[in-house]
Amino acid sequence: MREVTALRARAAVPGMVLAAGVAVVGIVVHREFSVVSPHVVAVALGILGGTFGRIDATFRPGLRVASRRVLRIGIVVLGFRLSLGELSDHSKEGTRPEIAQLPQR
Repeated sequence: MREVTALRARAAVPGMVLAAGVAVVGIVVHREFSVVSPHVVAVALGILGGTFGRIDATFRPGLRVASRRVLRIGIVVLGFRLSLGELSDHSKEGTRPEIAQLPQR
């Protein structure tokens, strides 16, 4: 069983490295043009590569992992970060009027 898992992990490495490279390109573009999000650049490059480029079979297992598991985890982390940011923006005094306005039963 461990050999199968090790083979799958080894097969995913080239695609994961490619996905990480695309993410780095997104970050570099964002540093040059701060208006453009690195996420948008990475997704656009992925769409262009998937549509017009020829993706070799060696990259597919890793790209599959990156596009499914890693992307889902990233979305959850981003949502969690936004939720914590919203909570930290409210000070104790800022939330008191909101609590006082709750309907009383």
